[in-house]
Amino acid sequence: MIWSVLNLIVLVCFLFICFSVLKPIKENLGLLAVVIFVVGCLSFIKGSVMNDQQGISVDPEIKGQIVEGENVQKEMFFSIELLYVHAKDTLSNEMHGTTVKTGLVIGHEWKPAVSRLSLKDHKIKYFCSGIHDWKLLGLTLYSEPKEFEGVIEMK
Repeated sequence: MIWSVLNLIVLVCFLFICFSVLKPIKENLGLLAVVIFVVGCLSFIKGSVMNDQQGISVDPEIKGQIVEGENVQKEMFFSIELLYVHAKDTLSNEMHGTTVKTGLVIGHEWKPAVSRLSLKDHKIKYFCSGIHDWKLLGLTLYSEPKEFEGVIEMK
């Protein structure tokens, strides 16, 4: 939470600085330079506040698939979820999944790496890992590797 608030404060200060220099840019370089400057700043800001994550894909060939999720890390304003797909009426032990970050995403990014799931005796054993990047205005300041493992009871 504190990291996200700090990122928002720095972003507002950055925007204030950018808009305060528009008048001198227009006077010295012209209107075209102002447009290029604003478009460049907006593209930079857009990349720093978006939550770019891949979802989980469902195979259309397999009938009766269910997408479920399990919280593997819960923080105050965000959490990391394991999303997995399994066929409801199958004896197959084959499952696939991925991890995603939900909640307040400003200032940090989750990059999933490995997700291994196995089904045995109506229990799903999982191991997943990824990199949690801590960012300030889109620049990565610290990359933290994380691993999660556990067991999920089938419903």
